[in-house]
Amino acid sequence: MQMTTIERLMIWNQYEILRFLDPENRDSYEQRQNLIEHGFEFEFDSLVRHLCPESQMMTEDESREVLDILSMYRALGDFTGRGGELPESPLLKFFGFDGNHESNQLGYVRYLIQTGRFTEQADAGDGLNSHHPTLPIYRRLLGAWKQSADRYQLSDDDVARIAAAAQSPQA
Repeated sequence: MQMTTIERLMIWNQYEILRFLDPENRDSYEQRQNLIEHGFEFEFDSLVRHLCPESQMMTEDESREVLDILSMYRALGDFTGRGGELPESPLLKFFGFDGNHESNQLGYVRYLIQTGRFTEQADAGDGLNSHHPTLPIYRRLLGAWKQSADRYQLSDDDVARIAAAAQSPQA
């Protein structure tokens, strides 16, 4: 990783502030300042090792899709809360994302729940890990949900359409 002199100065100053705010870790901050100050470029990656690589960052569109999925399941839950009955289908209950193939989505759902949003989904399966890909299923259901006149006040017909999408891979 490369850094300009200005970037190095800004990071060096951040560590200078942290030295005073967090005296217990003062030595660690001074070491980091030293490597920045002397331009040990090979070591710069050690400063950001804990950050997700840019190639693995979750896009805004992917985030919106997760929010839509959770909103759809919230709407289904609200439907039952108003006395409606869901057809028998395990797919009409949120069961998380696959930790191997949908890890960004899984991490984002966990983050949302930790920050107090969509907490009604906190008990979905094995730590929200479905252990199998779910996005193709959720996308089918989202397509049916988005046809609803009011996505947040689902009618019996809306729920029937979503349930049909859950049953049919071609829907």
